[in-house]
Amino acid sequence: MKNPVTPTPPVLAVRDLRVTVGAVPAVRGVSFDVRPGRATALVGESGAGKSLTAKAILGLPPHGARLSGSIRLDGEEIAGAGADVYRRLWGRRLAYVPQDALAVLSPVHPVGDQLAAAVRSVARVSRAEARRRAVAALDGVGIADAARRARALPHEFSGGMRQRAVIALALINGPGLIVADEPTTALDPRVREQILGVLTDSRRATGAALLLVTHDLDLAAAHADRAVVLYAGRVTESGPARRVFGAPRSPYTACLVASLPPTLDAEPLEGPRTPLPAIGGGPPAPTDLPPGCAFAPRCPLAAPVCRDTEPALTGTEDQHAVACHRSADLPVPATALFDGKAVS
Repeated sequence: MKNPVTPTPPVLAVRDLRVTVGAVPAVRGVSFDVRPGRATALVGESGAGKSLTAKAILGLPPHGARLSGSIRLDGEEIAGAGADVYRRLWGRRLAYVPQDALAVLSPVHPVGDQLAAAVRSVARVSRAEARRRAVAALDGVGIADAARRARALPHEFSGGMRQRAVIALALINGPGLIVADEPTTALDPRVREQILGVLTDSRRATGAALLLVTHDLDLAAAHADRAVVLYAGRVTESGPARRVFGAPRSPYTACLVASLPPTLDAEPLEGPRTPLPAIGGGPPAPTDLPPGCAFAPRCPLAAPVCRDTEPALTGTEDQHAVACHRSADLPVPATALFDGKAVS
């Protein structure tokens, strides 16, 4: 009899994370893992709690926010840790790729100098060696003529090049975990796919884990190994990305998938078009959560139990977990429930 394979310990383990801002419960019991060399995507509509979860992990919650639960980085508890702890983690074990590259890059220093300074902040190397590593990092993310470009200021880079430079900055010291919060929102679709490809290839080459925060399901499906779908601050579904997006068991996830626009070759360029489904209404404000399931007012399968009792997250997270009273009643495929009509 073969011994069971022991799973690789996660780089990041989040358990029952709760973030309260003032008296508002903005993140409500979120749990997930991110494993070495793998990518986990946090997805959902605006206001679902994705970015607030990421900021709690990064040690950057809003002023006055209260955290509870557990955030373990390589087994070390960091939930609510102070600036001294995060100074030790930044660059070495934890890195950040933001939505706006100019929020990270100084406008008055050459890009190569900023990368070299990041190297020297964690390693005792000469200026020449730090400079060599900076140029190599820019070259590694696909910036042509990296030695010359390293002398340029950020405003001399295009938007896509700046985002590549920020990825190089995040990877340059070999951190175990990269948190990317909507890293491609301001880019056009072609550049967006290129940048995610660079991030995916680079973190696979280094063995880093990636937490990708995005509202773009196509990017999440293409670049993430696992998906965690948030709604109103809670996990509504989680599991392998292909299974979550290909065979969703939560009506909310099914609604998101059904709302995706078709690819150019999916419909004829002439003749009648299939109406694009849309989820009626909007997510509830954290200050006005309904009783029971927060998605019930928008859900096409909602039953009385959904409006009275909040569903627990059930199932094995490693396989497929869902928080829904009606998941067994979803058709297969789940998107057939909407039949091309608006969801209300």
